[in-house]
Amino acid sequence: MLYPYLYVTVPEAITKLTCQKIIEQTKFHKDREQEAQIDYHLGNTKQTTKKIRDAKRTSFTCDWIYRKIGNIVAEVNKKHWNFDLHWVENLEYLKYGKDGHFDWHIDQSLHPYTIEQNPNPNFTNRIRKLSVSLQLSDHKDYEGGDLELEQPFAKSLGIEKKVNILNTAEDRSIGTLIIFPSFVRHRVTPIKKGLRQSLVLWYLGDRYR
Repeated sequence: MLYPYLYVTVPEAITKLTCQKIIEQTKFHKDREQEAQIDYHLGNTKQTTKKIRDAKRTSFTCDWIYRKIGNIVAEVNKKHWNFDLHWVENLEYLKYGKDGHFDWHIDQSLHPYTIEQNPNPNFTNRIRKLSVSLQLSDHKDYEGGDLELEQPFAKSLGIEKKVNILNTAEDRSIGTLIIFPSFVRHRVTPIKKGLRQSLVLWYLGDRYR
């Protein structure tokens, strides 16, 4: 489904067997509690809180996963946004248990990466342009945990619905890819029951011109 300028869902983009292999791949890496991806900046201090994000995260790289997802992302990007993309960040395997959530946020920073933030030159002066989420849990595995995206162009497009809730069985099925520009504000609502598993990644490009 394409909602103008907002997101694209690709059902059954990745097979269930491949999704299982992705989960197996994460077992070679350590996970850790992820309280907040975006820190609060208060003066010269930083604070993290589970009020923003409560999940377990495993960060890793894997060439075959990049290739599998990258081919689909490249096709969707060319058709719908045609952003210049040059690099992709680490894969992140996320597990949201009971009450796990991620409050409203955007993935794109106001400023591009610097060499001090990441010594890899492929990051320098680049920003997140596309966010990608792969469903690794079936819709029957959990309650709550909806991915919601805020429609930034609702008023200008004459659209009444300002928040799109991706909670259909298709949206939440194993192997569904959800792709959206990294400047779109979004959240994952609290898990009421079960376990929500997903793989997320971000594609980088030079600053917009």
